[in-house]
Amino acid sequence: SDLIQSSDIGLGMTPSDVRESWGNPIRREIAGNASTGNERWTYREFLPSKDGYTPQDRVVYFYQGKVIGWKTSKSSHVSALPSNFVKSLPARPVEFG
Repeated sequence: SDLIQSSDIGLGMTPSDVRESWGNPIRREIAGNASTGNERWTYREFLPSKDGYTPQDRVVYFYQGKVIGWKTSKSSHVSALPSNFVKSLPARPVEFG
């Protein structure tokens, strides 16, 4: 898709779409049973700053296997998170090297 070609993501994308666009996350947290597709993925990028480079985390939220939102330290876009979604996220982090 155009989003993947421009290294971007959008609502409704699957985990494989996001991985194709942004690569593997540095952290993957699963809410509840892994088969539900409720996850939070964290990416880290380093942005140029006056002091060298500043890390910025980007977090992508999946609900039932589809992107429902994302946020960065500069901006966020989160649409209709189910009320129990974030509460159930202190899950099992899976680290990717």
